[in-house]
Amino acid sequence: MKKINLKISPLYGLYKQLLYFFLVVLTLFVFVLFSSFWYVFLVIGIILSLRIIYGIIYFQTISIEIFEDHISVKEGVFTNSKSYLELYRITDYEISQSFFMRIFSLMTVRLHSTDKTSPILDFTGVPKSDVVDIIRTWVEAERKRKGVRLFE
Repeated sequence: MKKINLKISPLYGLYKQLLYFFLVVLTLFVFVLFSSFWYVFLVIGIILSLRIIYGIIYFQTISIEIFEDHISVKEGVFTNSKSYLELYRITDYEISQSFFMRIFSLMTVRLHSTDKTSPILDFTGVPKSDVVDIIRTWVEAERKRKGVRLFE
């Protein structure tokens, strides 16, 4: 059985933590200005730093496996969840890139489906590739195999 593994780019994980990084820098700047409350700013800086580390680890734990008949997405740091989407349920495909993503050759793949639990499935921050073309081919083959037809 053919399989494609997708991982979120570490650059995207860092990009998503930029706000917290700037808050840490701001906290350190305020810490220097108001040194009489140094313990408050130290605690805020530590909490924000832990949030940055958690965010980077979270994006690295996301695992996307695309098989010929289904897609499975595993995510979580402290607790794991795994969701599945049958390929024959996919109805539409989208690829988008923000300015940041274009610079680093990343993309967001959005899959629309008839699935009740996850009608829209996003793969954000994956390396640019022809994965959508492969998914489309496998969706059509799976629909033929199962005899499924879509009516709009």
